[in-house]
Order: sequence, then structure tokens, then C-alpha cells
Amino acid sequence: MKEVGVANAGRRRLSVRRPNGWDSLAGGGDSSVQSRSGMTSATDANAEFAVLRADSLEARGTRGRSRYYVSRVRHYGGLLKRSLHPRFVLANALSGVLPDFVSGAVRARMYRWAGFDIADHVTINLDDKVSIGNNVAIAPQVLIYTGSHKIGPGSMRMGDFMSAPVTIEDGAWIRLGAIIVPGVTIGRGSVIAAGAVVLKDVPPNTYVEGNPAQVVRRLPWGYR
Repeated sequence: MKEVGVANAGRRRLSVRRPNGWDSLAGGGDSSVQSRSGMTSATDANAEFAVLRADSLEARGTRGRSRYYVSRVRHYGGLLKRSLHPRFVLANALSGVLPDFVSGAVRARMYRWAGFDIADHVTINLDDKVSIGNNVAIAPQVLIYTGSHKIGPGSMRMGDFMSAPVTIEDGAWIRLGAIIVPGVTIGRGSVIAAGAVVLKDVPPNTYVEGNPAQVVRRLPWGYR
């Protein structure tokens, strides 16, 4: 962009900003600028430039909206691509039709084949559903069990097989060597101390430790 000065006798100086390539012409008592389309007054030049500027802003806004929509499509397309795991779908289907007496180790092997890899000797038994929320941290040697047996009569205390789901909500931290038994829910934002044995539900935003695990203190949301 260049700046053109338009001067009139007895009048103050007027500045008109216009695109490169325009030529200016000032003379006599009447000021004018020359555009590619020919001679036009300063007022008309301002009006023409305002139209050009509006067209430019509109085109820039259209390009911006187009880039935004393209980025949104790419983002959600990536999420869809990551959520479509054929192996996981197949492992889920096969696991669902297996009879109850089949060991959780069989299901675990299928999920490993599907691409799940939990290192450092973490054990997750899959006799029932295990739900793990967002931003959950699980330390090495943690044991999460969903299968057990009922207490039988004195002649054989290990009774019938039973299972119950385990839920670990968003933001929870399960520390080294903790044990979680079937049917337990770990509340959001809670911390399970190292070596704790969790036999009952843990309230949200609490710190539990011991065997059996007990609430030691509550954790504020902004705890550091």
C-alpha cells in the first residue's frame, strides 16, 4: 500500500491510502487521483478503496473460515480414525462370547494382541468390566481384580465363582503395588497409597492408605 497526498488551495492536507500501482495527480484548484479505471475525485477514490478493502476483508474472512472448518474436519477425522480399532472390536466380540469359566488370562492375551500394552507388571483381571477414566495414573505392580469366589460351607470354603466390575474415575492415581478387589469404584481425583488394599469404594478427591484402605485426608481440587 502507498499513501497519496491530495492538496487543495486553502484546504487542509488529506491522506488517501490506496493499493500499489495507482498513480496520483494533483493540480489546479481541484484535487484528484487517477485510478486504473480513469480520473475520479478524491471522494470517489475513497469510496472505491473502501469497497476494495471490504472485498479484501470478506475474502480474508472466507479463507479464515475455510481454514477453521478444514482444521475441525481433520481433528474429528483423526479422532474417528483413532477410535476405529478393528483388532479391539474383534477382541471385544470374541471376549463377549466366551463362557464365564474361561480365564481372564485368555481375554488379556486377546487384548494384548489388539494392541493394549500395560508394562511394569500391572495385572488387570478381565472376568468382568474394568472402566478407566481420563488422566488416570497406574503405577507398577498394581493388581486390579474383577473375579473371585463366594465363601462356601465348611467342607469347602471356596464357593461359586463370582465377578463384579471395577471403575477408576478421571484423574485418579493408583500408586505402587496397590490391590483393588472386585466391585470397587475409585472416585475421581483420589489417590491410592502404595501397597493399599482397597476393599470398598473410595470417595472422590481423597487419599487412602493401609490394609484395608482407609481415608486419611481429603484432597482439595487445586492441591499441589
